[in-house]
Amino acid sequence: MKILILTNYIYPDEFGGIEKLAAELSTELARDHEVVVYTSYVEGHPQRETRDGVLVKRFKSADNYRLKVPFAIRTVNILRELKRESPKPDVILSMSLQYGFVCHLAGKVFGIPFMLYILGSDWYIARDKRFQGRLYRFGIRGCGTLITQSHVIEQDILKRFPEATIEVIPNGLTLPEKRSKGDKIVCLGRLVEVKGVRYLIEAVKDIPDCPEVIIAGAGPEEETLKEMAAGLNIRFTGRVLNIENVFMEGGIFILPSLSEGLPQAMLEAMSYGLPVIATTVGGVPDVVEHGRTGFLVEPGNAGEIRKYLERLLSDEVMRKTMSENCLTEIQNYAWPVLLKRMEGAMERLVTRK
Repeated sequence: MKILILTNYIYPDEFGGIEKLAAELSTELARDHEVVVYTSYVEGHPQRETRDGVLVKRFKSADNYRLKVPFAIRTVNILRELKRESPKPDVILSMSLQYGFVCHLAGKVFGIPFMLYILGSDWYIARDKRFQGRLYRFGIRGCGTLITQSHVIEQDILKRFPEATIEVIPNGLTLPEKRSKGDKIVCLGRLVEVKGVRYLIEAVKDIPDCPEVIIAGAGPEEETLKEMAAGLNIRFTGRVLNIENVFMEGGIFILPSLSEGLPQAMLEAMSYGLPVIATTVGGVPDVVEHGRTGFLVEPGNAGEIRKYLERLLSDEVMRKTMSENCLTEIQNYAWPVLLKRMEGAMERLVTRK
């Protein structure tokens, strides 16, 4: 098959879970298929290159034009390039609902079936926002198959779109050859309000002799969080490209998010053997088994984070047992397992066409 993947950004152009997922998925698919990626232009990267067997085409965004109409510019760029594309893709996979509108148009104009990867954050916008939500819902209605990361989001979508064809396929990842032997507390992600990092800072401030906390990532809340963390044993790394180094220092991973789909950082932490303390949002409870691979807490509850963190810090046997359990559980999310499911979903969609 010829597969076109649409994504806002791709790793390592930009750092983030969906960017890394898009990069790894496209590389894995390219082993047996022709894969083309359309993404946004980032300074310092070529507009067109072949990387790991994947043809990457980068398009300038609204920031590169005088007229700031990102939605219109993105739509025109994609449709224009699709017109030139020969042969046409057999299927389009969009890594974001933001591309649902243009995918719907491409389906009408070029007869290409498309799939939408629905992340938790995308879905909540589609469900709750007015104008942006209408555009997202237009894409959903024209979509051949929706890919969602968890059964929680699947059931919520079916309440609004009972006719939708949905495949639940969790994020995949490349399993590392190493495991962490560190002892630090790690939190990785964009420093924005919805990631709930402030609740981690509140949780550790009263823990005596707390190990160093590494907060890896950048974002608009960074300065505010640094002020909150003043005087505490907390290190902010800023934007990190080599996240393996961060995980190798870790002994426990904290995910304090207020909203998520299925966070890639959490899966990666487990692949290094880090027990997880995470909030009960999105697809997290599908992966983290309370008391076996980590602990689940309510969003926004610093007290619960503190309670389970102190429990893990004081019990080395528990940490080691949970670490082994994480390494076992994460085998279910390795690419060889999940790629077959993704390819099967694509083949079924193309056959239905």
